[in-house]
Amino acid sequence: MGRTAAIFAILALTSAATAEAAPRRIVSINLCADQLALALADPGQIVGLSAYAHDAGMSFLVEKARAYPETPGNAEAVYALKPDLVLSGSFSNPLTNAFLAGRGIETMVLEPVNSFADMRRQVRAVAAAVGQPERGEAMLADLDAAIARAAAVRPDRPLKAVSLSRRGWVSGPATLESDVLAAVGIENAAGALGIAEFGGMVGLEPLVASRLDAIVVESESIVAEDQGTALLEHPALADAYPPSRRIVVPGPLTLCGGPGVIAALDRLAGEVAALRR
Repeated sequence: MGRTAAIFAILALTSAATAEAAPRRIVSINLCADQLALALADPGQIVGLSAYAHDAGMSFLVEKARAYPETPGNAEAVYALKPDLVLSGSFSNPLTNAFLAGRGIETMVLEPVNSFADMRRQVRAVAAAVGQPERGEAMLADLDAAIARAAAVRPDRPLKAVSLSRRGWVSGPATLESDVLAAVGIENAAGALGIAEFGGMVGLEPLVASRLDAIVVESESIVAEDQGTALLEHPALADAYPPSRRIVVPGPLTLCGGPGVIAALDRLAGEVAALRR
């Protein structure tokens, strides 16, 4: 057997072994695990997703998710689906994780993703767990390509901005969203407003007085339907940051370290290019 033929034979054997060992009944009880399972696993491998999988306000791959049943995430409901792999999260009920693991069900607990480095580790780990390592590498190649596209429109001087959500919540510097913003040339100004690590609340006056280049919000049109959204439509904030100084990135794009991040980078690149015109 020639050298080339031998290499192909080894690859074929490796692929066959991976396919044989891959889980056949995957249940996710975590929103971010949903996104990775949907992006990386074969459709026939998934038998259940989390209670948030069908929520368009949170789930980036909501259309794909609707092909699968949601599960409330409690131990009994998950166990009834007879999974051979459960994708859980560090904020999931630890008793559920312990119950499933104690019955011999492989349970993978995903930690929060707070950087591109975290995302790379988690994508590779989940891809390996579902028996699809090559899809994990393909997703990371898409991530690298999106970062490169973002770099092409990065301004010479970084734009100063914060990501602002309900009730004045500002995403901190030690977050995946901060990495995403930096990739397109946006400096997360949360630190200048006294916000450290993962995030915190900022009042109306500091936001207006800071005279940032822009604010990052989740929607173009915000209806002040409760106190949580009232701040975002306050006249003083609207005057300081009119639509031309608001960068819109829907929440599901950066909520998890999955395929939404790639879409977020491309969207942000377009928004930054528009701001520079």
